[in-house]
Amino acid sequence: MGDSRLGRIGVVLAVADVDSTVAFYRDVLSFDVDAVFDAPAYAILSRGSMRLSLAEAGHRADDLPDYEMTRPSDHHRPSAMLVIETDDCAALVADVRARGAAPVSEVYRPPWGGARAFIADPEGNLIELEELAG
Repeated sequence: MGDSRLGRIGVVLAVADVDSTVAFYRDVLSFDVDAVFDAPAYAILSRGSMRLSLAEAGHRADDLPDYEMTRPSDHHRPSAMLVIETDDCAALVADVRARGAAPVSEVYRPPWGGARAFIADPEGNLIELEELAG
């Protein structure tokens, strides 16, 4: 890498409905909405040091003509998932539930410590809520 400086790391998810997915991350997981664009629909959200962008699925970008952001055909076979760290997994799951989202799994406490649970956004993208062992 040499002298290159890196900024924060983020992820772009292809979604069918940018507006409802923005509402989920804003209302359920308390992300800030930094920008929303039309034609094609695109949004930039952030929480802490995480940047999350939501792109209208199927839209080709002029600067990447050989690529197309698509949604997974089977959300039960994800190639990636978001991971959000928390200091209290059970409390976060209760908060998510109170905000109207149903967890995909209940809190699991593995033998090595910590805890985790899973939720999914309206598009079916898997999100791990992880409490690190400490």
